[in-house]
Amino acid sequence: MTESSTDVITMVREHAGRGFGGGIGLEYGEVGPDEVVATVKVGPHLFQPYGLVHGGVYCAIAEEVASVAGAVWLGGEGRVVGVNNSTDFLRSVTEGTITATGTPVHRGRSQQLWRVEMTDDRDRLLAVGQVRLANLQYASAVASLPGSQTGGLTSGYRACSDSGSARSAVRSASASSAATLSMACRA
Repeated sequence: MTESSTDVITMVREHAGRGFGGGIGLEYGEVGPDEVVATVKVGPHLFQPYGLVHGGVYCAIAEEVASVAGAVWLGGEGRVVGVNNSTDFLRSVTEGTITATGTPVHRGRSQQLWRVEMTDDRDRLLAVGQVRLANLQYASAVASLPGSQTGGLTSGYRACSDSGSARSAVRSASASSAATLSMACRA
């Protein structure tokens, strides 16, 4: 595990209890670049009108677990953002604890795919999520890529689809820098 991965893990642990995950009571057990395990205690705050855990809760858990895992794996190279979340609901639950385990399906330069399995206290599968993440590399990481032409761009993010077309990922950069970044993405 790289030093920057350790920094991301520290950040996740320090952020525990805040944000959306904190709002639903998500607690992290294992956090690493190859697996993330988190739990949520089931309660009325997670229910839909029929007294079952709302499907959106499973989607949100999958998104958060995959994003944390992807960020730890990417380390200090940049940030990740979810671009697709497909979650199947297999069994309903009204009490107990949901355990979510995220493992990689694919990890590449521009994207990652994570599978998140959610189980109940009896280890029965409740839901399975598949989350695709875009890797938004820091401009400094882009500048170090062979053949990169970033023209001195020092801030912002960069992401490319597998086809090589530029997907916006520029923050705090001028229009000319964005055009240069787009060229680097195709390189």
